[in-house]
Amino acid sequence: MKEVRKLSEINAVLEETIKLEITYNASIQNFTYNDYWVNEIQRSYFDNRIAKLDKKIDKVIDLNEKGHIAYIQGVNQTIKTKLVELYELKLDDLKDIDYQKQGWDVYLTYPQNPPKNSSIELWEQIPESGSDDRQEYILQIVGSFYNFGYDAVNSMSQSNMNDLLLDKYDLQQMDLQLSYAKAHLVFILKLHGQILKSLHQKFQDILNLFNKLSKFENGDFTLGNEIKKKQGKLYYKGAKYELAFLFNFLYDFGYITGSTRRSDSKTYIKHFLDESETYFFKGQEPTKILAIEKEFGRIGNGEGHVGKEIKFIEKLIDKLYERLEKLKG
Repeated sequence: MKEVRKLSEINAVLEETIKLEITYNASIQNFTYNDYWVNEIQRSYFDNRIAKLDKKIDKVIDLNEKGHIAYIQGVNQTIKTKLVELYELKLDDLKDIDYQKQGWDVYLTYPQNPPKNSSIELWEQIPESGSDDRQEYILQIVGSFYNFGYDAVNSMSQSNMNDLLLDKYDLQQMDLQLSYAKAHLVFILKLHGQILKSLHQKFQDILNLFNKLSKFENGDFTLGNEIKKKQGKLYYKGAKYELAFLFNFLYDFGYITGSTRRSDSKTYIKHFLDESETYFFKGQEPTKILAIEKEFGRIGNGEGHVGKEIKFIEKLIDKLYERLEKLKG
């Protein structure tokens, strides 16, 4: 009973962490994610959820308990299924999604606890250097709904883009508000997907370790290819845009490639940075890379950003020269 109680504790936190309930309120053109308005959820919400579950797993799971291993196998399969379901949502094409087909509840009455701001009222840019600017990310998603290119969105203010959508595309204000709400929903669902991927990797690491220990107990001391090393985290000690400068530099000068198909290589590199456990520092706090595409898109564009790149290259040259002098003795 004691072990069952321990697993029940983990399961309660797990269900809370992977829970995905979406509702749509037509009266204010907005969505909720697990009872929170999508335009009001901050990234820390997801960080806190995964940290709480990690702590519980590390404290409770015992590889000597077969019931624990069976539980991990079961929940890992559940998480894989949820990842597939999230993938099938086709987040990049959420503009025309059918709510009823997805099984989402739709409400027509004004909510008792409405959001403080409408989905169009975006958060101001965080003043810290290299911060992950949600405002720009939301604008890019809204622009993609109407086939605006990255550079086109990047060159417009929010008010200009809104005017263009209202005039050229003949949108009503409520249509525009709904587009922004959907963009916030895409942003939140991508963060939810990162949680699922992180949990899947953690549970797979536990199962791999169990398999490895089982081989040792059976007298097989060889390390098979099925033993996958735990994916580590990479912390870049600088701004997010500097990381884009660095990888763009390495790519342009032929030091790295993301694919055997040269033309698609840079796209693979961007996806790698988004999908891997790569972090940059926002002030004193490490923040996972998300949507680094916008940082690559800024390279070489605009006097301010060119100046940042020049400063980065000069700093890199100084470091390389320092290393060269050290090697020469």
